[in-house]
Amino acid sequence: MLKELSSLLSLDNSMDSITLKDFSELVIADKKNEYALNTIETYRNAINRLPTLKDMPIKEITYAHCIKEFATLEQAKGKTLVLTATILKLIFKQAVLYKIIPSNPLADYSYKAKQKENSRLRIFTEEEMNTLLDFYKGKDPQTWIQLCFLRYCGLRLNEMNGLRWCSIQGNMLTVDRQYSNIGGKFAFRKLKTKNSYRTIPMPNTLLNAIHVYKKKYPPFISTARIVQRNIALNLNIKKVYPGHSSHDFRHTYATNLLARGVDLRTVASLLGDTITTVEKTYIHYSEEMRKNAVIKLNEIFG
Repeated sequence: MLKELSSLLSLDNSMDSITLKDFSELVIADKKNEYALNTIETYRNAINRLPTLKDMPIKEITYAHCIKEFATLEQAKGKTLVLTATILKLIFKQAVLYKIIPSNPLADYSYKAKQKENSRLRIFTEEEMNTLLDFYKGKDPQTWIQLCFLRYCGLRLNEMNGLRWCSIQGNMLTVDRQYSNIGGKFAFRKLKTKNSYRTIPMPNTLLNAIHVYKKKYPPFISTARIVQRNIALNLNIKKVYPGHSSHDFRHTYATNLLARGVDLRTVASLLGDTITTVEKTYIHYSEEMRKNAVIKLNEIFG
């Protein structure tokens, strides 16, 4: 009780009337050099999903208010509700630091989204990848070499844009930076997590492709055109396969490794992810592939 009373007495009364929406903009302004544009938009979208709460003084919002508002999101996807609640919890945490409220009303809140059965990833078949690479090999060498790196290394697009020739040593590729947008500025930056820093072995197929490309086009990355090239790459993929994007190569890379028996720790290391992320994202799919393989074997051999 003394602790609670002490926190109440230390509150900053000058911000008593600040609304949830206004305070979230204050948090965004404070973090503008840390948050990417898509993160800022995610924060704003989350607050806009809470029409009753967003215009209330943050000091007056209770746990009951939040639960009532979340009920209106039950019809939305479970992930939308979880994301909204997570962001709201983070904003309340900042409000505690600003001494606007004594405690976080959502500190003990948790919500488990219902898992959809047979959640599917978008992946390429071997034939689709071959068709896509063959289509651009003679027509657009830059798109072709980008597709090769995505196919054989499972890179994120920002990571691929951070590569340079010195990233390649023998048959190993070092991933140690990215080219991304934070606060409206595109620049080379550190990777998002320590797991993202990694060295990836490159197959001979990729090494041969790099050799062919480098002989004709020595410049590896043109920083002035990276943003335009990202857009162009996804458009080029969709020209051939409308339902796919560059990130689907990463999904394909991971599921192929798992389907061929590569252990989880190694797959996580190659992707620059945690084992938990790989389990959540890919393991159910690899199990489905194994079940399908059993069915096929029975069809073939009886």
